[in-house]
Amino acid sequence: MLYKITSRAISDLYGDNLGCGGLPDIQDLAGIILGFEKDLSNWQSTLPEPLEVLSTDLVLDSGFGKTQSVDRFNLILTLRFLNLQVLVHRPFLTRALDAVLDEPNRIKLPLYLTSIASEAMNTCAICSKDIIKITHTVLTETRLGKNYLGAWWYTLYFGTSCPLKTRSLTDERSHSL
Repeated sequence: MLYKITSRAISDLYGDNLGCGGLPDIQDLAGIILGFEKDLSNWQSTLPEPLEVLSTDLVLDSGFGKTQSVDRFNLILTLRFLNLQVLVHRPFLTRALDAVLDEPNRIKLPLYLTSIASEAMNTCAICSKDIIKITHTVLTETRLGKNYLGAWWYTLYFGTSCPLKTRSLTDERSHSL
C-alpha cells in the first residue's frame, strides 16, 4: 500500500518523473497534500503486527536490532515513510516559498496557505532530520551495520535535498530583506 501511495505521489506531484506538465495551482496543491496526509495516516493505522513506523528514539535505543529481520524491515519501512513525507510536502513548500520570494511577482499567501506551508516546512525538516539521525546511527553502531539500510542512496537523497532547498530559499529571502 505504501508503494501505491508513493506511485500516486510521483504521478500527481512530479508528472511521473518525466518533467511533463506543471503542478496544479497552490490552493489545489494544498488539497492534494492533505489527501496524501490522510492516506498515509490510514496506511500507518492499518499496519499488521509486528510492522510499525519506528520513532527515531527507538532506533537510537541500544535494544534496537535484537530481532534482526523484523527490526530491519521496520527500519526500512520507517525510512520509506519518512522519505514519502518529504516527497509529498516538498512541492507545496517549494511552490509557497517561490511565490513569496519571487521578486517581480511576489505575492502574499492567504493565512491558511501560510499555515500549510509552515506545516510542510516542519514536516520536511523533522523527517529529514530523522532520516539523517537514523542513517547515522545505523552506519556508526557496530551492532547494526549498513545492511540495515537497504538502498542507502535513496534514503540520503530525500533526507538531504529538501533541507538544502529550504535553506537556499530562506537564505535568498534574508538577503532580499
